[in-house]
This record gives sequence, structure tokens and C-alpha cells, in this order.
Amino acid sequence: MEWEWTVTTNDENEHFAVGFLLTDPCVHQAIALVHSGGQIIATTLTDDFGYFHVKLSTKPEDIHPILHSPHSAVI
Repeated sequence: MEWEWTVTTNDENEHFAVGFLLTDPCVHQAIALVHSGGQIIATTLTDDFGYFHVKLSTKPEDIHPILHSPHSAVI
């Protein structure tokens, strides 16, 4: 899977992961943001164009997105 994404912080010091999936199929895909230790930080779905935007509870270092089964108990 190919991604373009980043973690950004707004003026209220809230952290968000934003990006898009470059590999088809990219629409309505379940995404998990995973810490390097394997812990899932957040889950979301891509929209009609393959973009995702999710609020994070903290600004974690060393995370990466993965496709995540919609049948998983986490979602």
C-alpha cells in the first residue's frame, strides 16, 4: 500500500492524522494508525476519494497507517 499522510497540530494543541491512500481500491477502506510497538492508536475509514482525517488523543511518535479489516473487533 502506498500512502501520503502526516500528523498535524492545530492552534488548540489537538493532534490529527491526515492523508490519503494512493493504491486502489482507496475508497471506503478501513484504516488503523499503529504505533511501532503494534498498539492501534486510532481507526477510521477513507472517504469517497481515498482521504482520511482522524483526531488523535496525543501526538504519538513513530506511528504508521495500515489497512484494517472492517470485521475486526477494534472497529
